[in-house]
Amino acid sequence: MKSLIDEGDILLSELVPKAIQMLSDVTKFADFARAIVHMVYEDTNLYAWQWLTAEGIRYEQRKEMEIHSALDDDTMGVRAFTALKNMLLELNYTGVFVFVDEFESVARLSPKNEQATLNSLRHLMDQNSSGLSMMFGCAPEVWQDIMSEYHAFSERIGREVSLRPMTEEHLKTLVDSYLELASDDPVSVADVFEEDSLQLILQSSQGNVRQALSICSYTVDDAAERGRSNIDAEIIQEIVS
Repeated sequence: MKSLIDEGDILLSELVPKAIQMLSDVTKFADFARAIVHMVYEDTNLYAWQWLTAEGIRYEQRKEMEIHSALDDDTMGVRAFTALKNMLLELNYTGVFVFVDEFESVARLSPKNEQATLNSLRHLMDQNSSGLSMMFGCAPEVWQDIMSEYHAFSERIGREVSLRPMTEEHLKTLVDSYLELASDDPVSVADVFEEDSLQLILQSSQGNVRQALSICSYTVDDAAERGRSNIDAEIIQEIVS
């Protein structure tokens, strides 16, 4: 098709109305379809992207793309997301997976805004009962409060999985995998970290993978500067203190 357009056998202007109509039938949102199609034009692709990401554009810019609505509230946001999901499903994607990390941040909102946020998420899930999977990462104590206080939201959560703290064996496996990537020669965690140092890393990081890797990175650099071939608890203690 691209070669036909490049060679002038088919005009892009002839395809666009048909493309918009076909995409509108799939997404059930004509303005969304117009914005997607206008992504191919150099003079409007920025406006189209700004509209799709709800940045807000002037009326004149929307008029140029024949877009009549704005993504300026929760209802329109859900409608646009649903349109995106429908388009991806039409392209033979299995579904849309949304990962929401640090969900405990909602607890810092005012009660009114927290309720509004959870209601919006509930509405999003209700409008997309198939083809959408949402996963929330949240501190246990905040999650329990949300589940007990907001029943309309909690009833839409299909499964809960509690993550277990990282053990020393997990830490060894994790560090081993990083050493394998970083070293040209065969090297294991026991060649670099003494047993008591691993225990201190685990204790200091409180089982958090990111913090454990950060401590390991700092201590490896520190040991290299000292000309040390291995890392003991003394070096770890200096790093974390």
